[in-house]
Amino acid sequence: MNRTILGALLGIIMISGAVLGQGTVSGTVTDADGNALPGANVVVEGTSSGAAATLSGAYSIDLPNGTYTVTASVVGHNKASATVKIQNSNESANFTLSSISSFANNPEPWILLTLISNSCGNGWYIIFYTSDLLRPHNVNKTS
Repeated sequence: MNRTILGALLGIIMISGAVLGQGTVSGTVTDADGNALPGANVVVEGTSSGAAATLSGAYSIDLPNGTYTVTASVVGHNKASATVKIQNSNESANFTLSSISSFANNPEPWILLTLISNSCGNGWYIIFYTSDLLRPHNVNKTS
């Protein structure tokens, strides 16, 4: 009797997992030069799902089956979006964000602080962005 009940419960769990299927969308967020953009926001439009890119620019979001628009953004760069279809599968969406040139030439100094939780959940990374990282520098050469 106990085996019958246990077997029935396992069967229900397996069937509900197949009916309520889900997958993962993952990838990286980089700038035009291929450098990681840690702390970039990656959101699934129309949902409350999203993630922050890690120090290496990687992200991963679990989603139920469906078709979604995923958007990546970070301060000082243009947004980028991709459409992904999750069907009991893992999908990839990599983003390359271009710099906003008018933002990079802004004469006002600024600092952006981003906090990112490490994957173990027992610590935080603090990332500093300053206007000097995005502002072009002129170098005068002497002969």
